[in-house]
Amino acid sequence: MTDPTRFFLGWRAQSLAGSRDVLDGVVRPEHRAPSPELAQFLAQWPGAWYWGDDQHTRLVLIQGSATPRPERWLWHGGLLLLTILCTLAAGAVIAHVWAPVIRPGWGGAVVGVVEFAEFVLAGGWRELLPGWRFAVPLLLILLVHELGHYLAARRYAIDVSPPYFLPVPPNLSPIGNLGAFIRIRSPVYDRRQLLDVGAAGPLAGFVVAIAVLLWGYQDSLRLTLPIAGEPSLIQIVGAPIVLGDSLLTHALRDWLLPGSGSVLLSPTAFAGWVGMFITGLNLLPLSQLDGG
Repeated sequence: MTDPTRFFLGWRAQSLAGSRDVLDGVVRPEHRAPSPELAQFLAQWPGAWYWGDDQHTRLVLIQGSATPRPERWLWHGGLLLLTILCTLAAGAVIAHVWAPVIRPGWGGAVVGVVEFAEFVLAGGWRELLPGWRFAVPLLLILLVHELGHYLAARRYAIDVSPPYFLPVPPNLSPIGNLGAFIRIRSPVYDRRQLLDVGAAGPLAGFVVAIAVLLWGYQDSLRLTLPIAGEPSLIQIVGAPIVLGDSLLTHALRDWLLPGSGSVLLSPTAFAGWVGMFITGLNLLPLSQLDGG
């Protein structure tokens, strides 16, 4: 392959933690369109590349240099399986077909977790299957969110882990999980990569969450009972839980369910609501969140 430095006036070569090689250069004026010669080179480049500015004066070439590390697929698969079970259980509670025994205190919480494990191992997981209308769309939102991060990172040859899902037993959480995350295991070269990787997850998850909301509102119910503010709500073990609505979820709700009164969300609509909440929460400019 042609030496890429022949297209540059000047360049900087860098190896990032031994995981990938980066060549960051100022492109010669005759190649900035880009020229047919440079365009052919980029089409054959085995790694990732991108322009560093709108004027096509700076070009960044990236190529992985490390042998991919073995992944702990059993660990990831085990966490995913537990998350599926816990989220199905949460969906079964919302669908009013099953309910865990809630005991007070930390000791009661531990006993509840043990009882849930025994229930599942004894074949009771079949009773949780009606919870799929909540579990499947919510897990799909989370999975697509993390895949957005993962694929964007892989485009830049960044070493990232597969998603880690975080299960929570249904006696401790109304949604059965704490979401998911991926680990970035190699340095990020510049702000372009950081922004693209950080934004890819929320954007991908947002699209799926909108589709889930559109589906879920079809099965939701407009109530005639007067409740101040006409909120959206769900029922868990017979107790109504009032939810807040963003401008977007409120507009979609009123478009698909015209009229007045509060709205009792279907399990699928609640999954979409949770997905939108997680997406918004992740955009906060804090610490390890996507916005941070």
